[in-house]
Amino acid sequence: MGTLATTYQQAASIGVILIIILASLGGLWMPVYFMPKSMQHMTVYSPLSWSLTSFYDLFLRNADLRHVLPNIFKIFLFGTGSFILAFTYKAIKKVK
Repeated sequence: MGTLATTYQQAASIGVILIIILASLGGLWMPVYFMPKSMQHMTVYSPLSWSLTSFYDLFLRNADLRHVLPNIFKIFLFGTGSFILAFTYKAIKKVK
């Protein structure tokens, strides 16, 4: 968000809107099984859903670390990809 926004106010307002949307899609506001089927299919692509599912698996379902490693790997790849994307965008923006 810091690389896309030009002012603090833009970053704050867009950030809040994105947090609300992504939290609802990730299953943080309501359980995924209460959502319509179309939204349930979208939660598969949400990093918030991956982390919440891993948290539930570890602490509520007594799963071991091997069980949540695929989600940890997806979260790591998402974070790395986001960092690379932001770094590339900032480098291109600086050149212009």
